[in-house]
Amino acid sequence: MSNEPTVKRWTAKRKAAVVMDIFKGKATVAEVARQHDLTVSELEGWMNEAQRSMENGFRARPKDVREQCESELRETKEALGEAHLQIYALKSFDACSTRTRTRKVAAGATGRGGPCGVAGQALPMAGVTPAKPVLPAPVAAACHQ
Repeated sequence: MSNEPTVKRWTAKRKAAVVMDIFKGKATVAEVARQHDLTVSELEGWMNEAQRSMENGFRARPKDVREQCESELRETKEALGEAHLQIYALKSFDACSTRTRTRKVAAGATGRGGPCGVAGQALPMAGVTPAKPVLPAPVAAACHQ
């Protein structure tokens, strides 16, 4: 440890001084973490926050903190929505493929069409009306080729 007293509360000014030392190359992240009894991930979080704030400071019309948070939240929600759609599509495609294999085996047919066995007609399965899955357009196209 160093001769410096232990910091109990990290103010914005102290964080900025530590991050600037890292940015200027006066110390490495590992050295600062060891010196101040911090984790590397804590320091990396501070550095990321400093970079975002710096970028905003250079804008012609800087956003206020609320706008920054709302922007980040909107981007996160969009990414989450896209991931949800991808998972849904993959699950639907897998279910479609599994249903088709089951129908083909039950009907004793090889069928025509893509992995769903659909080429204008569905393969019959005793007492079951096949449900048509609702898939996003790219997955539906791949499924019914």
